[in-house]
Amino acid sequence: MKKFLLSILFLFFTVGAFTNPTPYFVERNHEFTPSLQEYYSRILDAYNDKKWDELLYYSEIVSKNYSQNKIVSESLFYLGVASFYHKNYVKANHILSDYLQKQLTPKFFEQAINYKFMIAEEFSNNTRKHMFNSRFLPRWVSAKEDAKNLYDEVISSLPHHPLAAKSYFSKGKILLAEKEYTDSIEVFRSLIRRFPKNELAIDSYLEIGKCYLSQISPKQQNIDIIDLAKLNIEQLKKSFPQANDKLKQAEQMLFKMNDVYATSLFNIGAFYERTKKDYAAKVYFAKILKSYPNTKVAKKAHEKLSKINRKKT
Repeated sequence: MKKFLLSILFLFFTVGAFTNPTPYFVERNHEFTPSLQEYYSRILDAYNDKKWDELLYYSEIVSKNYSQNKIVSESLFYLGVASFYHKNYVKANHILSDYLQKQLTPKFFEQAINYKFMIAEEFSNNTRKHMFNSRFLPRWVSAKEDAKNLYDEVISSLPHHPLAAKSYFSKGKILLAEKEYTDSIEVFRSLIRRFPKNELAIDSYLEIGKCYLSQISPKQQNIDIIDLAKLNIEQLKKSFPQANDKLKQAEQMLFKMNDVYATSLFNIGAFYERTKKDYAAKVYFAKILKSYPNTKVAKKAHEKLSKINRKKT
């Protein structure tokens, strides 16, 4: 019986040692707590080896159990990184903000901002937050607004860095998806002004074209949008004369815009033709030939107009 109990105790402590890792270790039968420097060494090893569970474990111990100093402050950065790779993006963002605010010149300033950008990208890609930011509640809350705020933070923190250009672009795309066309265009134009030679500036011209295309409606003829789209193409051509593929895409969007308006005019003209109001029909068919001669319906408008003119002879 005594041997059985000893076996049970041995098994209990053996399993516990593997299932409940602790920062304590035994040396010469004497249990002691590693020093702060030893913990920090373990943090660095876990970070370099990309062992995110260990990084989370040791960086939490340091940040929660030691008074503030340089090592403790830096452990916050690693805790934010570990939280990011555990996909706890809200927590990671808060910790990285805490890290940046606690030092005048943070050692990992640019790296921390880069992780904030990556968090914003996760938020913008339909990643949802826990309700009331509680990990015990479902992920039902859209994080798009948080993404836009993070992009603004990246832009203000590193205004001339390529990350700022990427942040402008991603924020502009969110606004476009939300049908905030005016704000979206302004964001893309800001990117173009600040980073005129960046590849994303070329793509920004295309995104502006998409904003104009999305506003086109057959029920509402807004010629100003067509004019703005033409101006956008001229600016693209002037800034990037060699970007033939991008220019072709922009021109295709303009063609679609013209085609929407031309089709709308054609349908109105066809209605007047069916109701024997040939004069009104001629006005609409002629307008298509004058304003939208290269559209798909221009040929049909020409045929309709010729047919009406033949009636008069």
